Amino acid sequence: MNAVSAATIQIRAGRLDDLDALSKFTRKTFRWGDYIVEAWPHWVESARGELLVAELDGALVGTVHVRYVGAREAWLEGVRVHPAFRHQRIATTLIQDAHRRAKQKRCRVMRLETFSYNRRAQRLFEKLGYRCVVQYARYRARAAQELAPTMRAANRADAARCWEIWTTAPHGQRAQSLTRAPFGWLWWEFSLPRLREAIRAQRVWLSADARAFMVLGREELHALVLAGTPRGMRELLQGAQGLAKRQKLSRAYWFAPYTARTRALAAQTRFTLDEAGMLIYEYVL
Repeated sequence: MNAVSAATIQIRAGRLDDLDALSKFTRKTFRWGDYIVEAWPHWVESARGELLVAELDGALVGTVHVRYVGAREAWLEGVRVHPAFRHQRIATTLIQDAHRRAKQKRCRVMRLETFSYNRRAQRLFEKLGYRCVVQYARYRARAAQELAPTMRAANRADAARCWEIWTTAPHGQRAQSLTRAPFGWLWWEFSLPRLREAIRAQRVWLSADARAFMVLGREELHALVLAGTPRGMRELLQGAQGLAKRQKLSRAYWFAPYTARTRALAAQTRFTLDEAGMLIYEYVL
């Protein structure tokens, strides 16, 4: 197919009635299908993001969604291009338009996640100025009743102590200060206000000696933040397995930077690798 210029690609807001055209070229994005069809109605209605589609000669040929995370961060997701129109600068045009809109919102950074096997996407993002800042992995462990938690739930008075643990933790634990958010599939900057919000929501746990803490997600039992002494972190991961049993869940999960230290810690606490190769890319706007 002949190349097209960015000037001939029309970018507009996505609509609910675009779903039929979109579903026709996203059914086989992954081996299991694509989450985008299910997410589309939420993206259309959300006031916290912008859903963009690309049209060429009136046909919908691509899409991307920008989620605004807090005041200054943006998250890029759902980059899709019709297979018949790839290599036509459609993805580039969509992403650059997303950058422009994020800048207008005074965002200072745009991030995204892609898997290590998706080299085509990585080449595109790197060409557009993105750089990979951290690789994450997900570990899992069976719920274990015998591992009764010795940890305790954090309260408002513990915020300063938890924050001190975080800011003095080794670089490998903090991973550019990026952690998985408690909602959706995105990573954000862990901050003191976000820590306090998690404490208010009763999602933060401290080790018995208050030298390590863990932040859980809102769904199932996902450990999203873990920092502190090796002994304290082992206690918390074992406690997470006990919490899973208490909540009648079959497993506990832990999202962590994929490093030698986290792999060793997982092995010491009966966690096994569930999925690796989650690459977090960043673009400074």
